[in-house]
Amino acid sequence: MKVHLHPISEISVPDRRDRSELGDIDGLAASIQRVGLINPLTIKSDGTLIAGERRLTALVQLGHSEAPCRYYEDLSPEDQRLIELDENIKRKQLTWQEEARAITDFHRLCGSETQEQTAERIGMSPAYISNALMVARELDKPESRIRDASSIRSAYNIIARGMQRLVDTELSQLIEVEATVPVNKEDPLPAEPKVRSAKSDIKVASFLEFASTYSGRKFNFLHCDFPYGIGHHKSEQGGRDRQDTYIDDPQTYWRLTKALVENLDRLLFPSAHVIFWFSKTHEETTRAYINKNAPSLEIFDHPLIWHKSDNKGIVSDPNRRPRHVYETALFMSRGDRHIVKVKSDLYPCPTAGLHQSAKPVPMLKHFFEMVVDDMSEVLDPTCGGGSSLCAAEALGAKRVFGMHINPDFVLDAQ
Repeated sequence: MKVHLHPISEISVPDRRDRSELGDIDGLAASIQRVGLINPLTIKSDGTLIAGERRLTALVQLGHSEAPCRYYEDLSPEDQRLIELDENIKRKQLTWQEEARAITDFHRLCGSETQEQTAERIGMSPAYISNALMVARELDKPESRIRDASSIRSAYNIIARGMQRLVDTELSQLIEVEATVPVNKEDPLPAEPKVRSAKSDIKVASFLEFASTYSGRKFNFLHCDFPYGIGHHKSEQGGRDRQDTYIDDPQTYWRLTKALVENLDRLLFPSAHVIFWFSKTHEETTRAYINKNAPSLEIFDHPLIWHKSDNKGIVSDPNRRPRHVYETALFMSRGDRHIVKVKSDLYPCPTAGLHQSAKPVPMLKHFFEMVVDDMSEVLDPTCGGGSSLCAAEALGAKRVFGMHINPDFVLDAQ
């Protein structure tokens, strides 16, 4: 392609209010002074600049009177398309989805160029180009999980977390299989664990008995909504006259919590998440107990908060105290497991009204979106009306299992 030396004074730059900042012109000028202008500008035959505003600005800064240029009219359709994509990528009004696809098209049209060469031509970092290419591939999938992301970087983080969760899941399962391999080489190898479909399984059972005897396939997400140990079953607000109430004394709360902590290795893979609902009455002692007796669990500083937006809640002393209209949950990770996506730690939602402490499905889905995907194997040891199982199943969990000691609750859940 013929290159013309065109007077800089005769090159006109269109007004582009939507263009991104020109970036580090000093660095570009130093590079041109050192090795010359590698890529000529692209202009129309009348001198209108098509591509290369940063290079033109650097040449002006260096005091050049002429610039190496290619005429747009002389370019092949492929080269014209590359220039169009290059300009589009640098426009501010592109959505991040359009930008990712434009970068991918540009890289593809460049033929055998490396990502580093593409980055140099566009004026972006190789890491950003790599992220954009990965994001564009994910966007083309029918059920892409990144469509609600806010940027290419945000979308890439979702993909990276998913890849890390896959690695953690595979490693956990490998460790599980290796732990069951017989020492005697003549003994048969254990059968591959059978994984259920996402259809929820609910049984009438006591978690106290289940936790100490369970020997089946482990779980990587545990949702705990034990009785809070605050005597709610005795109050009028707790529905003391109803038949579906449960014992909500401190002894029950601590027996269940102790059974969970002592049997973590039976229940959870080395890589797992836990959401643990609790009363502020027992927060300090619960945190201290878990930190001391379950060091494999990392408790994050800030709890998850459900604000009961219909303002229904307990008034412990109507003459002196406000109505309590929020509930809290500890969010914990085992084995530094990555989340699926970032969600806010507070969610407003009206109460469900199924029984005295039922959690609504929309609220659970909001928090579960952080930790539940098609690799999730979910356990709820006191699943109540089954809303947690519905939420996990709706998010595509691989396996969902819940139990409750009250047959009526299980019947409602089913």
